[in-house]
Amino acid sequence: IRMSGSCGLDMAYVAAGRFNVTFEHGDWPRGRGPKIWDFAAGKLIVREAGGVTRNLEKGGKGELDLMGRSCFAACTNELA
Repeated sequence: IRMSGSCGLDMAYVAAGRFNVTFEHGDWPRGRGPKIWDFAAGKLIVREAGGVTRNLEKGGKGELDLMGRSCFAACTNELA
C-alpha cells in the first residue's frame, strides 16, 4: 500500500495509471479525513481518464459524494 499523503495526488496517480486504486476514510463527527477540496478535482480527473469513484460510506456501491469524508477511486470498474 502506498500513500503520498495527498488525496488529490493519489487520485491523479490512479488516472495516470501509476496506482490501481486509492482510498481515504474519515468521518465528520471526529473531524477526520479528506474534505471536498481534497478530492473534488480528483473525481473529475479519474472519471475523465475512464476510472471510477465510489463512496465508502455507502459500502462502495454509490457514486462518490463530494460532501462526504471518504472516497475510493479505481482505474477500472472491475477493481472497484
